[in-house]
Formats: sequence, structure tokens, C-alpha cells
Amino acid sequence: PNSIPTNFITKNDNVIIEKGEITLPLTNGKKKTFVNNTKYLESTESYEYIGFLESFNYHLIAGSYFEEGDFFFVDQNNGEIKTRFPNYPHISPDKKTIICFYFNPYNHRSEFFIYTIDNKNQITLKRIIEIVYWGQNMENTEILWTSNLSFLVKATPIATMWESSGNYNKSYQNIHIKIHK
Repeated sequence: PNSIPTNFITKNDNVIIEKGEITLPLTNGKKKTFVNNTKYLESTESYEYIGFLESFNYHLIAGSYFEEGDFFFVDQNNGEIKTRFPNYPHISPDKKTIICFYFNPYNHRSEFFIYTIDNKNQITLKRIIEIVYWGQNMENTEILWTSNLSFLVKATPIATMWESSGNYNKSYQNIHIKIHK
């Protein structure tokens, strides 16, 4: 199936990124700042500005912390953190569904987190689907939407996730998933 492009995330020229800080000017006149802290390993925090979702009026930030990370939306109006995701949030073409494919290589667990977005841009986790024996292809983590409720994801059998050299196996298979409401 053909994929539907969903390039909703753009750069916001008003965001200031310098010296380990991300400063988001807010519409209420205030600013929200995220400061990278890498001085002590156990309290490490670093942030990357991914972009702006104009249709939601949210910024998308990636956070990295000691042994974990996430992605989260920040409301452009008031700086409030709206939703945290375990991995990159892939938004459906109709902007009503978000999919996150989370793979933990240490416990061989793969999960799809399926969120819905209502008319007021409220995001709700609706279900988690565990995929047994398959992991996210770490070389290609893109999710391709084929309709508003179906998508393709590149996955690799966990048994062949790593090559004998210790590198990730670059081979994958497309898994087509349909969401039922």
C-alpha cells in the first residue's frame, strides 16, 4: 500500500536554542526553558527541540535522562507539558490518532501505544498492544500511515535483531497494522 505523508511538524523560528538551553516564547508573554544538565550522570537531563505542531499549537521536545528518555508536547499558550510518549509520536493523517512503537532491547519487549485526540486536542491513551518476538528496526524507525486507521512499521524478529558483530541487523519486514475503534 502507498503511504500518506504526515509532515505536520515544522520549525518555529521564535524558539531560541543556544548554550544547552531551549527557550520557547509562549503566547501568554512568558517563556518556558529546558536546560541541559550533564554534569552528574545520575541527574543527566538533555533536551532536543523537534518542532512545532501548528494544528495543535504544541511544541515537540525529546528528553534524554539517565538510562531513559521520552518525547513530550509543550503547549505554546502556557508552557504546560501536555503528554509524554515513550517514543516518537506518529500522528495519523486526520490528526485523530497517535502511534508510538516502543522497543526495549534489554527485555525484548515491543509495544504499540495507541492514543486518540479529541476535538479539544485532548490526548488519551486508548490501548497498548504487545508484539511478541518482534522489535523495532533501530536503523529505520519510521511509521508509514496507509489510512487514518492503518499503518506500516518496519520490524525485525528479536532472534535476529543483532548480527554476530554486535551491530543491529539492517534487515526488516513491514508489518501492516489496522486499528479498530
